[in-house]
Amino acid sequence: MKKYCILLLSAFICLALSACDSNNSKTLTTENTEISAEKSTDTTNSKEERKTLNTVGDSVEDPNVGTVTLESSKDLNQVLKVGDLSVYLTGVKVLTVSNMADQYHSDLQNSLKEDLSTFTYAQITYSLKNNSDDQLDWSGFEYAVVNGVQKDLGYNRMMRFPNPENIEILGDSSQENSFVTVPVTTPTKKVRLKTAGCLKVF
Repeated sequence: MKKYCILLLSAFICLALSACDSNNSKTLTTENTEISAEKSTDTTNSKEERKTLNTVGDSVEDPNVGTVTLESSKDLNQVLKVGDLSVYLTGVKVLTVSNMADQYHSDLQNSLKEDLSTFTYAQITYSLKNNSDDQLDWSGFEYAVVNGVQKDLGYNRMMRFPNPENIEILGDSSQENSFVTVPVTTPTKKVRLKTAGCLKVF
């Protein structure tokens, strides 16, 4: 009798372990599928990254914007000091948008109060460095002077471009790869930027 009980108990344990192993197998398969899907998404993102315009004359079709063409590009190595904040200007690209998407054209018209068939702008990249131990609040760039004409940069916020209304920068820290856009004409040679002041947060 004991033999039959032990044999029955062994068979039950084997069955239970077999069922557990089957569930683990399904879980692993599901996890592997999710990982494969994530890898696939990463591949898509890397394809999108290749759309960055680096060669003058290159264009890209953006369904939300229109046809974006690189007119010129230049590396910069300039520093603006705003109290304890250093703004490192790292590069500028002049881009022209043509064949604008309807919503983009409407937003641009409302922001700039002009009806443009094409829109040319300078995309100025910069990094920030807080040189103090205190947190700083910075409100971005206020305006630019292009060919002797002052241009309000508030349209960046209206167009959802990343010129900050207010950014908090922790003490002794940096922020990389930001940009501001400035409306220009194609032959523009010089743009002056006016930055907002910094406030220390105690």
